Amino acid sequence: MSTVAYASVFVFTFDFNPVYLLPVCVLIGLGRGSAISYNTALINLMTDGEPSFQGVLHSIFAFGAIAAPIVLMFSRKIFSNWQSGFWVMALFGVVSTALLALADVEKNAPEEKSVTSNPNQLGFFKEPGFITVSALLFFYLCCEYAVNGWLVTFVLEKGMTHEFAQSMAALFWLIMFIGRVLCAIASRYIAQKILLLFLSVSSVICFVAMLFSTGSFLIALTAGALGLFMSGLSPIIYAGTAPFTNRYPLAMGIIFSIGCLGAMLMPFFVGVLAEYYGFTGGMAAILIAFTLLIIFAVINFKHVKSLAEA
Repeated sequence: MSTVAYASVFVFTFDFNPVYLLPVCVLIGLGRGSAISYNTALINLMTDGEPSFQGVLHSIFAFGAIAAPIVLMFSRKIFSNWQSGFWVMALFGVVSTALLALADVEKNAPEEKSVTSNPNQLGFFKEPGFITVSALLFFYLCCEYAVNGWLVTFVLEKGMTHEFAQSMAALFWLIMFIGRVLCAIASRYIAQKILLLFLSVSSVICFVAMLFSTGSFLIALTAGALGLFMSGLSPIIYAGTAPFTNRYPLAMGIIFSIGCLGAMLMPFFVGVLAEYYGFTGGMAAILIAFTLLIIFAVINFKHVKSLAEA
């Protein structure tokens, strides 16, 4: 699927009828989702759900989100066309696929950590911990994609310039990258359930502060703090899927699909609510997702010995 996605990125630069772009975008999305799901499950398999390693993996994801626009910008200036940046992205994809093909996954995954051949491949649906970790991922991705998708528009609604709004988007991902590196370090010394609850509560506080901020300094400060605290949630939650993904081959696909459903629906709901209650009202809807994220973090804190043992 990754190869199909990278090939689709290359095809995306051709001058086709817009109707053809829909299946191309679908293939890119399928490949991207498959790559993230596979890489996350692989790290869980190799490390038995160690959050610090998930932190490193997701730091690399964040770095890619920062680097890609820069590569596109410089490629356009060097080759004087917008297609060249996508050609470079496709080339990176070919290199990535080649490295994956050369990797000896079985050698790096100890036998005791290999995926169990369970006759009941859907047995994870009956485990309460599965519901908890799925809900955590669902509401986290609701928040992340809604904030990322609407941050620029939100800043513009606050009366800031387009340049400042674009810089906020770059700042958010830069802080996410730094935060995930710091979380990878912190997770080696702080229990997952404590860190998860702390980051969830801190995120909602920063989000509310951002909603009521005025002026470029306060908006930048609260948006940066929000990115910092949100950054560690993703690797901790993904690490918590290990008890299921290491025993049931289908588990990661199901969990990731549940999370992606939130990532797809929440930005849409924000836009719909903004039409009726104003943009601040639409952004405030994200607060509901943050609140539910905290609720499930509390459930995990009280009823699960540790997220990794969900």
